[in-house]
Amino acid sequence: MDRKKFLLISPMNVLGEGSSFPPLGLATIARHIPDDYDVKLVDERTEGLVDPGRTSADIVGISVNTLTARRAYEISMGFMEKGIPTVLGGIHPTVVPEEAVNHATSIVVGNGELIMEEIAHDFDKGKMKKVYEPDVFDISRSLAPKRSLFNNGYRTGSIQTSRGCPFSCKFCSVHKVHGKKYRLKPLDVIERDLQSLDKSVALIVDDNVFGVGKRSEERFKSLLELLKIYKIKWIGQTSINIANDEEILKKCRESGAIAFYIGFESLNEDFLKSSGKTINLKQTVSSYKEVIDRIHDNGICVLGSFIYGTDFDTRNSLKILRDFIVESNIDTTYAKPLTPFPGTDIYNDLKLKGRLFNPSYWMEDPYPVFTFKPDRLNMDELIQVSLDFMETYTLSKSVIGFGKSLIKTGNFWGAAMSFLSNYGDYKKYKAHYERIKGSQVMQAAGTCYVDLRKSCSFTSPHGLK
Repeated sequence: MDRKKFLLISPMNVLGEGSSFPPLGLATIARHIPDDYDVKLVDERTEGLVDPGRTSADIVGISVNTLTARRAYEISMGFMEKGIPTVLGGIHPTVVPEEAVNHATSIVVGNGELIMEEIAHDFDKGKMKKVYEPDVFDISRSLAPKRSLFNNGYRTGSIQTSRGCPFSCKFCSVHKVHGKKYRLKPLDVIERDLQSLDKSVALIVDDNVFGVGKRSEERFKSLLELLKIYKIKWIGQTSINIANDEEILKKCRESGAIAFYIGFESLNEDFLKSSGKTINLKQTVSSYKEVIDRIHDNGICVLGSFIYGTDFDTRNSLKILRDFIVESNIDTTYAKPLTPFPGTDIYNDLKLKGRLFNPSYWMEDPYPVFTFKPDRLNMDELIQVSLDFMETYTLSKSVIGFGKSLIKTGNFWGAAMSFLSNYGDYKKYKAHYERIKGSQVMQAAGTCYVDLRKSCSFTSPHGLK
């Protein structure tokens, strides 16, 4: 008897982001699928688009976030038309189950580890549920990801050491999906995962690898000792409080840290206050430059995230932000317009007030750059700011940035990664802007696109074709 085929798919990201890192979540889920299934994983970012009409599978699982939702629904419906059941999981079905359930045989609301055996059992019986809502997963029971499913197209590996975030920022949905409890993997579980890594550079995918408080700090020190043993060069997402302790920074570098991804978010304290980014307020925005310098002094690069296009922004404040990014010698900058993702307080607030151009903007094709009009900026100003930020990392400017990073940190790996991120993002976002030229900003009840040259008119209805 032929073995059943369980196909896992990571859909194409509409902005082309994240293709350097393997889909760790799906590889982790794969480990929880019963052994009597043959499991295959396809990552559209590195392997090309899946054609349901020509792809063999008995059951299909698709990981979905907001940027991949439209494509995920297309894939799912294509397989369903062939009579092949599909399961959608991930952050998007978790925060908008009422939408996702219309595009699949089943959806998973929450973490999927606990539910895979039940899904497989129900599939075998031909009685799959529309919605599976597993309990919160105890990550001390985590199994090592099935990394053998990854193709060879990734520059780095990835690993998870915690789940959740100790903060509750209103533009982030992590605490809505994983709860407000910051859950830490035991070190023996992490060590087993490290033993399965097949890359010398790894992204720690935690939403906040350092955390906050004495308990998190002591555990982080132990994690650093473990990383040092395995000689992994690593990148981690954290908050600015990691720069408060010189000993911590030194231990990070000794353990193999090459870069920190830090959410600076804004120079506007009113926005930080309104969005709940309390950790940055405690440090104050005036300390940002010092934080960057302190991290650089320890040979670690800084990947800074900034949000613009908020209700607190003006033309002058955004010019100040751009000048700061250039003058601070930050190594990589992710400066993006505020996108209210579903499941966040900001999304709920803008939707309630009727300010979103399209409450289901992720269903637009092409994916819109802007989703609402800020209070103190018009659309022409917002468009120009976006182009200005994007042009910060042309090829020549990215090459110069590589040299500056190398001089500041003495860290070739971090400087090289910064160059690849800066110029890679520049190319991806420029290509996306080219795709949406000629599209339009919606008014009233129309749909939302953005024209890079004009401001306002209507467009045709949206939806899956």
